[in-house]
Amino acid sequence: VVVQPGSPAWCAVRPRPMADEIDGFPPIAGFSSGEAGTGETPSGNAVGGSVEGAEGGHRDGQIEGETQEKEADAEATKQRELDKGKDEYNRGNYEEALKAWSRSMMSVKYILDKGLYKDKPEQLQEVFDMETKVAVNMAQGYLKTGEWCKAVEYADKALARDPKNPKALYRKASAQMQLLSFAEAAEVSEALLQVEPSNAAAKQMLAEARRNAQVSNRRAKKMSQKMFSGMGQAHDQHVPPTDREQWMDFIFSAPGNAVLWLQELPKRCRGFLQDVLHEARQRWLALALGLRLKLEAAGLLRRHASTAAAKKAE
Repeated sequence: VVVQPGSPAWCAVRPRPMADEIDGFPPIAGFSSGEAGTGETPSGNAVGGSVEGAEGGHRDGQIEGETQEKEADAEATKQRELDKGKDEYNRGNYEEALKAWSRSMMSVKYILDKGLYKDKPEQLQEVFDMETKVAVNMAQGYLKTGEWCKAVEYADKALARDPKNPKALYRKASAQMQLLSFAEAAEVSEALLQVEPSNAAAKQMLAEARRNAQVSNRRAKKMSQKMFSGMGQAHDQHVPPTDREQWMDFIFSAPGNAVLWLQELPKRCRGFLQDVLHEARQRWLALALGLRLKLEAAGLLRRHASTAAAKKAE
């Protein structure tokens, strides 16, 4: 018995040991609100110099302090919203969880766009890991809200950072099953089994995807045969086709004829161009020959053997 994808029974029987698990993430080291945003002006030469220099040092320190405050705020926001999203998800508030994770993702994007950790490879890798975890969580949230395309989108976002992430692979395959993209779901499930060969849920999904793909193909073939069965039962050649049969023949043959015409289009264009060039060459040769004969007859050009032969041929 094939359980129809998307039905309550299909969702109920599917094992989801990886799909329902939501990731948390520890705060990134070296960045806390107590250390940032002091706004202190530099000491030393700036105080002992001119008034302009002192003001400039104060302004630079103020800008630096504001930048640090923004950095600390982004760092705190991404962690706070990640945790909030996890809490809302566990309560069953999937929409609120997605909103929180979206804000966390925006903070991650801010950190990456500003290059805050460009000189700190360890912290930068932690931000990349955070981005992957948030994207994986959002894919799961969209699975819960039934937004399958969004689930695939955020699973792909996680896989762009970590191509072998098992949760991202599983959630992408789950969404593709719901979208009835069985061949794609089978392909992703195979990739997951290469990462985790003993994953029972992935094995079950792969088998189900292949089975549903076969059923879908058989149904498509039956529908195709049914559509063309009337046309396949050719009417008597001695009886003129009806208007309906003529229209049906035109409708079903038009796409194939259009494809053939497009395939032959380059050849047709080349042939047309060759004909135009050949005609232009012939006209030019005739014009050049006539002009040469006139010049030779007027004594302005010495007679050439080729033109004499051409005149004799005429």
